[in-house]
Amino acid sequence: MRQSNTEPLKEVLERYLKAIGASRKFKENHLIKQWDSIVGRNIAHATEKIHLDKNILYVKMNSPIAKNEVLMIRSMIIQKMNDLAKEILVKDIRLL
Repeated sequence: MRQSNTEPLKEVLERYLKAIGASRKFKENHLIKQWDSIVGRNIAHATEKIHLDKNILYVKMNSPIAKNEVLMIRSMIIQKMNDLAKEILVKDIRLL
């Protein structure tokens, strides 16, 4: 009888990405793609550009009102993003 040595694809991919050093970048890109669901439609609509570099999330906004709102909920956004990533990827948010 043949033994089945199967693993979920998710676990295999996570190990592979970690082995080649791409796991962190993959998580960073995933967080950026989740920006709309993290901050809501109004803030996301006012966001022109977003990128993550050295644990700092840089966000360019086209609305002073949305920019002020991000400043008010900055810590909540950081917490949500790190919870989603299951590790600390964002330590600060800088608005451009």
